[in-house]
Amino acid sequence: MLTALLQVFLKGKAKDDEVPDSFSIESEEELVALEVKICSSTKTAYIETITAIHRRNNLPKSIKGVLAEHLLCDFNIDGVNGKKALKGFPEFFSVIVGMCN
Repeated sequence: MLTALLQVFLKGKAKDDEVPDSFSIESEEELVALEVKICSSTKTAYIETITAIHRRNNLPKSIKGVLAEHLLCDFNIDGVNGKKALKGFPEFFSVIVGMCN
């Protein structure tokens, strides 16, 4: 019984830690959840995933493949001019910067 519970827990945990092949973050809540999931062990995988999205599309489509258009309108890097700051999500921001390197 305990073994079965551990297997279910570990499968669920592994699923949460997986980096999606493609995604578009549709809400600020999803962005917050992603921020929590990005860590030193997953950062490279997220950079590779976003880089792959970028390579498959032109820039406007690839950006929308990462963040929904309404979020792109709500955020900028520093949070100026009444917008929210992407730098407020340092792990996600570092993935975006890492993709550019």
